[in-house]
Amino acid sequence: MQSIRDLRTINALRQMLLGACLSGLFFGYLAEIEEKEKEQERIEEQVKEQKLFKDFNSGDSKTRALAEIGLLEEALENTFELKRAESIVNKILAKDPNSPEAHMVLSKIFLDNWWLIKRINPPNALENKRKGLKHLRQAKSLYKKKNMSSKAQKLEKAESAIQKGEGYSVWFNSFPKLR
Repeated sequence: MQSIRDLRTINALRQMLLGACLSGLFFGYLAEIEEKEKEQERIEEQVKEQKLFKDFNSGDSKTRALAEIGLLEEALENTFELKRAESIVNKILAKDPNSPEAHMVLSKIFLDNWWLIKRINPPNALENKRKGLKHLRQAKSLYKKKNMSSKAQKLEKAESAIQKGEGYSVWFNSFPKLR
């Protein structure tokens, strides 16, 4: 009788071990698929960004304007990757330093980052706030020069909310839309 119990115990252990191995293989396979999907997304983003930069350097003003908006939207989508987002906008500003939209997006990126890290890393947060406000004021000035007073007023409202210490949603939602 003892040997039958031992065999059952051994079989149960074998089944558990087999189940654990199969589960490990299955979850490893799923993790690998997820990693490949992420890599594919990164490649697609790079291709999209390269095409937008190619169009941005186009001689056609309409194509160029659409590409600029696309690149700025791409930068806003990458706010959590500060260096990448900043790089995209700085390439636009290198070609057109008087783009109010580019200054506005860069401001939004820096201020968003400031808000996220202000309790964790105050020195870096303050530097991001300083840069954000600088670009916000530049955008506001450029919008005024282009007689786009409604966008300038929205930026004025955002700056005032930031200076008063109002909540994130108040100033973040005060920024004008790109399109």
